[in-house]
Amino acid sequence: MSSSASGQSAAEPAGPARAGAGIATIVGYVALRLGLLVVLATVIWGVAALVGLEMPVLVAAMLAIITGLPLSWLIFSRQRLAATEALEQRSGERRRTRAELQQALEGTQGVPRATPPAGEPGDERDNDERHDDERDRGTPR
Repeated sequence: MSSSASGQSAAEPAGPARAGAGIATIVGYVALRLGLLVVLATVIWGVAALVGLEMPVLVAAMLAIITGLPLSWLIFSRQRLAATEALEQRSGERRRTRAELQQALEGTQGVPRATPPAGEPGDERDNDERHDDERDRGTPR
């Protein structure tokens, strides 16, 4: 995979389109694994019925889970790696967005706030005293 300096390749769409593709990859992988479990449970239950064993469906499902884990790692390795990469990209995007937001917040800490509107006519108290009184009464600013 070729990547530019920002970590995105030129052919990859930005934003929601790429996030949608990542979600589709993950959902596809989950669907494949669930499908494998259903097929394995059906096969286990069917073979037990052919042999003449009465096997509850729950036991067949548990055996399917036990056998399906290593099988899905082998059979669906390409899909698993794609889903992992999609999760990694999404996590990186969230980290970058969070860092940008934190930088923006830290950059505005030194900027003075706008002066709040003046109080009631004839009210000579400063704004901090008025806010303290409002806070004591339980009224929002």
